[in-house]
Amino acid sequence: MLYKMRHLLGCSAAWAFFWMACFTPSLAALEPAKRVLLLESMDIPLVRESSLALKAHLLQAQGSTFPAVSLKVLNAQGDWKKARALLESELSDQPPDLVITSATLASTVAKELLQGKKIPQIFLNVSDPVGTGLVPAIDQPSGAEITGRVYSIAPEAKLKILMRLVPKDRLKRPLRLGIVHSSYPAAREDVLRLRRAAAALPQIQILAREIPYQEMPKKLPQMMASAKVELDRLQGQVDYLWVATGPMAEDRPYYDLLMGYKKTPLIFGINMIGCQAGALYCVVASPEAAGWEVGEMALRALDGEPVGQMLVRAPEKVLLAFNLNQAVMVGWVPPPDLLQLAMGHLYR
Repeated sequence: MLYKMRHLLGCSAAWAFFWMACFTPSLAALEPAKRVLLLESMDIPLVRESSLALKAHLLQAQGSTFPAVSLKVLNAQGDWKKARALLESELSDQPPDLVITSATLASTVAKELLQGKKIPQIFLNVSDPVGTGLVPAIDQPSGAEITGRVYSIAPEAKLKILMRLVPKDRLKRPLRLGIVHSSYPAAREDVLRLRRAAAALPQIQILAREIPYQEMPKKLPQMMASAKVELDRLQGQVDYLWVATGPMAEDRPYYDLLMGYKKTPLIFGINMIGCQAGALYCVVASPEAAGWEVGEMALRALDGEPVGQMLVRAPEKVLLAFNLNQAVMVGWVPPPDLLQLAMGHLYR
């Protein structure tokens, strides 16, 4: 009898443990959801691709080991005033645990509005966070309530690849590179950094023309019309066209416009879309990698790690691509080692 009672009690305890393990919510599940805002600057491929990877990483983390994340996505549609209004409304309604910002417009607006609020900010798709005042330096922690991933490749690296592509006999006279860019901060900073890098290379001359930035994508047609006027003026003054970072250059229409200037071949684009459209080469930080890495940083921040201690740097994955048809047309043959690096991203 005593044995049967012990056996019954043991079985009851085992069943109780099984019931609790299977049907009792985990501690993580009982915690209130962490509220995260994702403020996107505009609706362009770069922002969409990185946001998809970011959302996927946050979704994958949901479960018993991490509290639920309530993610709200806001898009400023390329409008500085709208970005401010959207974020101000959210901050006054229910302050979030974390603000993630995509691209320069949203990131600079958020940096200003979050001053003194002790709400961490993580940015991505910002080409020059130092020049725009987001952080004091790259490749080190900010020491403040902000960190992020840099959407930029050093201009020295871009020009180094260019110098390996150009035949030696073509360097007997300078390469005149023409750039038409908008007044968007990232575009201005990109051209400035490129000029500084080119100053060390007497074989390269840069002639840039600026047009006013307007809301993207709403006023892209107006920007394209302005760009065409400046491109027409550049004809005969430059040998090749080069694309600077900025919203106008993130999608196909601008590259189609540039490819119409057959006498001044397009040699550099800022993304895979540009290379597919006809730019001879591009070297770019992977948007998907940036989104995934920022998702991981967000989880660490929500778990209590100060963002000011996280490194500000470029994503680990960098992509190189060539358009072989353009290479043949220009007469520049990419070296075998560069072609090997670009495997999987060779376009015609």
